[in-house]
Amino acid sequence: MNQRTDERKTPKCIGCGYTLSGLGDIRVCPECARVFDPSDPSTYTLRRPFMGWHYWATGVGITAAIGIAIMIVDVLVIGAGGGSVWLVAPLLIGMMCGYYVRLKVYALVLVCLLLFTMLVLGLMSASVAGMYCALILAGIALVPLIVGALLGHGVRGILRARGFDLHRPLVLALLAALALGCAAYERLTARPSPLRTVSTTAVVGAPPEVCFDSIMFYEEVKHPAPWILRIGLAKPLRTIGSSRTIGDIKRCEYNKGHITKRVTEVRSPELLAFDVIEQSIGYERDVRLISGSFELSPDGATHTRITLNTTYQPLLGPRWAWALGEDYAIHTLHSHVLEGMRLHAETSNRPTALLPATSAHP
Repeated sequence: MNQRTDERKTPKCIGCGYTLSGLGDIRVCPECARVFDPSDPSTYTLRRPFMGWHYWATGVGITAAIGIAIMIVDVLVIGAGGGSVWLVAPLLIGMMCGYYVRLKVYALVLVCLLLFTMLVLGLMSASVAGMYCALILAGIALVPLIVGALLGHGVRGILRARGFDLHRPLVLALLAALALGCAAYERLTARPSPLRTVSTTAVVGAPPEVCFDSIMFYEEVKHPAPWILRIGLAKPLRTIGSSRTIGDIKRCEYNKGHITKRVTEVRSPELLAFDVIEQSIGYERDVRLISGSFELSPDGATHTRITLNTTYQPLLGPRWAWALGEDYAIHTLHSHVLEGMRLHAETSNRPTALLPATSAHP
C-alpha cells in the first residue's frame, strides 16, 4: 500500500512516463529529452503512464510517414527499383522504428507488421505498387523491416548503456539520408538486366490451320479471369486491328490500358511473331515488354500444341525475388489468353449437326 502511495507521488515525464526522481540538477528527461521543472507541476505528472497504443503510435506513425516518403522518392524521383528500394530502405525504416519506439522485442515485432501494412497502403495510394506487387513485397521487404527494427532497438540499448543519447530526430534524419543516398548510388551504377523470355504451352483440340485462324480472329475475352488478374494484374479485354501480314498493327485492350503490337513474321499455320511498340498498362516501371510470338505444331492428328512466348526487360530487383513473381504473373496471363483461344478454336472446329429433313405440307 505504501509502495503504491510513493509511486503516485513520484514525478514522471509527461512525454514518455520516465521516472524523474533522483536526477539531481538535471532538468531534462533522460529518455525523451523533454524539459521539466520540479517546482512546476504542469511540466510533469504524478500519474502512472498508460502503456497503451499512444505510447508507440506516434513513433510508428512518424516512421511510416518518413518511410513512405523515402520509397516514393526512391522510385518516382530518383528512379531506383532494385535492392536499395525493396531491401535497404525497409531495413533502415525498421531501424528508425526500433530506435524511436520504446517497446519490448516481442511487441516491436508485432508493431513492425502494422508498420509494414502502413507502408504498403501508402505505396498503393501513390500508385507505386499494386495489389500483386504488395503480395511480393510481403516476401521481400518484411524480413528486412523486422531485422532493422531489432537492430535499431539494440543500437539504442548499447548507446544508452555507454552514456550516449542521440536525439531521435537526428537518428531519423541520418537513416533517411542514408536510404536516399543508397538509391541514388544504385541509380547511377545500375546496369540493365538481361532480357527474359517466358513461355507457356497449351494443347488445343483442333488442327493447326483452325488454331492459327483463332489467333488471327480471336478478339473479345469472354471467359472468367483467374483471381490474380481480377485483384491486381492487368486483364485482357479485346483486340483491335489486324495481324495477318508483316507490318500490321494490333492494339490489345486491357482493363488498365493497352499494348500495341506490330507483326514482324507470319508463317501460317506455324508462327506469328510481333514486337511491342507501345505499352501502357500500369507496369512501365516494373517491366518493359519487348516482343512475343505464337508457335504452333501438330500434336497428333487432331490436336495442336501452341506455345505463347513473351520477351521483356526486367526493371525491378533483386532479380532472385522479383523473377519468380514476374514468371508467375506472365504464365497466368498466357494461360488466360490461350484458354480463350482454345475455346474459340474448338468451337470453330466443332462439326455442325445435320438437321433431319422435313416434308412440305400443302
